[in-house]
Amino acid sequence: MFRGLMERLVARMNPLAAKQARAVGLQDDYGVWPKCFAEQFTPEQVAQARDDPHLAEAERLFREIRQEGAGQLPPGALAITTYHLGQLLHRQGRFAEARTVYEDAITLCRLDLAPTDSVQWALSRALFRLAELVIREDRQRGQGLFAESLEISRARNDGPYLAMHQAAADYFGLPGPGGRV
Repeated sequence: MFRGLMERLVARMNPLAAKQARAVGLQDDYGVWPKCFAEQFTPEQVAQARDDPHLAEAERLFREIRQEGAGQLPPGALAITTYHLGQLLHRQGRFAEARTVYEDAITLCRLDLAPTDSVQWALSRALFRLAELVIREDRQRGQGLFAESLEISRARNDGPYLAMHQAAADYFGLPGPGGRV
């Protein structure tokens, strides 16, 4: 209830924020990822995500926000939207596009001179998801991205992503948050 009230209040003040809330809501309505990592998805799950009209609308909105927000929104706000777009593309199996978008989100997060907790949240997740996409072809880079994401997750005391780091350690055979492989 409080979240909805806040979203309506912000939406009245900022139309781009209203679009973002709508796009994130559409993405959230689609549901959680069926598995931790995209390479675990079945072809049917990928096709279902690609064909979903809610995700198509969310993608359109995220792209509009990125285009309309350039120069109007702070880098952090654009970074969060960009991360969400990358996640959507990732879920749809559009890995090359997702990689580019995650890299854009990381760049935008790093441009924010006074990053908020939300920007740190987006940076941690974009690093994590980019690591997931690159680890098979460039293990060293993937490990570095996972390590940086883990450092941010620890600093934020981000329980859900600390758990994801353990899942990544187990799945990809990496040192985990507790130092074990």
